Amino acid sequence: MTKKLLITVTLKDQVLQQHAFESERVRIGRHRACDVVLDNPAVSRVHAEITTDDDGVWIEDQGSANGVSVNGRRVQREALRDGDVVTIGKFSLHVVAAPERPSPARGSALSGREVTIRVPSGDDR
Repeated sequence: MTKKLLITVTLKDQVLQQHAFESERVRIGRHRACDVVLDNPAVSRVHAEITTDDDGVWIEDQGSANGVSVNGRRVQREALRDGDVVTIGKFSLHVVAAPERPSPARGSALSGREVTIRVPSGDDR
């Protein structure tokens, strides 16, 4: 079974990125090979990893210099629950796990791919 993860990245209450994944692992960091790229010097190249398993959704610091916080508390590895706020550098991440469902059929649009939704700023209207 694969869990669908919805990850929203905010900065000062402004939505910067939204991602949807159907994967057991999501890498977060400054390096462009990461699944969620956070471009800021306070973010390590590979800063953290979100994983899913039968017990839930987890975030784990990958040896970053500045750490990972969940609800204001620095953690090495922590289970994520609805409403938790993950802080990496100056960014806040809100992670929602959709209910489990069978793995997508081969060739499905979200099978192992990321979807990015760009939200226009107030100047783009």
